[in-house]
Amino acid sequence: QIGVCLFNLASNDEVFERHVIHVRVDTAGNNNVCPETQAWWIKTDVDLFQELLAESASTGRALPIALLELNEFLAQHGPYRFWADYPAFDIAHLQFAMQRLGIVPAWTYRQVHGSSDVKLMCRMLLGAEQSIPDHPGRRDHEAGSDALQQAMELKAWFRQLFEAIPGVGAAVLAGAVSRQPERLPA
Repeated sequence: QIGVCLFNLASNDEVFERHVIHVRVDTAGNNNVCPETQAWWIKTDVDLFQELLAESASTGRALPIALLELNEFLAQHGPYRFWADYPAFDIAHLQFAMQRLGIVPAWTYRQVHGSSDVKLMCRMLLGAEQSIPDHPGRRDHEAGSDALQQAMELKAWFRQLFEAIPGVGAAVLAGAVSRQPERLPA
């Protein structure tokens, strides 16, 4: 699965739009199946793993088509910032797959940010990050559920920074939601 959650970081509303793309996995032919990943899934949540394989078989798209659909979805919705808990994992895997297939990602490295960095900022500046309850129907490792939970947490952490340190929080928030690229020293 590839999960995307659109949200406005600067707004107080809790409106989130989720989009999940199911990727076809050919377990019979052992194509694009990683044995270590398969073993991890079986150990972590075998029921969800079976559900995802069933969805993959019924509605899944071949990886090139799924990645093109992702790019098309992002182009239509025009997000300026791309957040991931750990961009070196999630975004890097997507970029690597796209690169292998000759697809140019809908983002640049300057647009990718780690929500785990914001969490760390809360810990460093405030001593702790706000704890966010799971959204109704939360399911760990299901792409749409993970994306929504991460968006909710990110918004809460930015609000926490803004409320605790208004001047700094406002500056951080303004930079995080700006549609202008940062001015970096040459």
